[in-house]
Amino acid sequence: MMYTMMIGLNDKETKKQEISTDVALNIVKSLCWEMFEGSTVSLAYGLYKHDDGEKVSENTIRVELMMVNESQVKQFAETIKKALNQESVLVIKAEIKSDLW
Repeated sequence: MMYTMMIGLNDKETKKQEISTDVALNIVKSLCWEMFEGSTVSLAYGLYKHDDGEKVSENTIRVELMMVNESQVKQFAETIKKALNQESVLVIKAEIKSDLW
């Protein structure tokens, strides 16, 4: 199973970025090192519309995980939501075939 997480950096209360991208990236990488044997962490740019039509763009951290179990991913998501004051984290779960050669 492969899990891809999209972690937006806009604060859930102020709706703007309160923690710098560099600081947030260091928090995410530190937690990845603590919880997983390996991961891929990259920066992205998220775009979406609220129900009222308001357009939002935000710096986003993308985390890709393989060879982990779902409970680890859920624990990571809950921890990172608190650390970065996020309402939610998008998690994509995909069944894939992979090997280390």
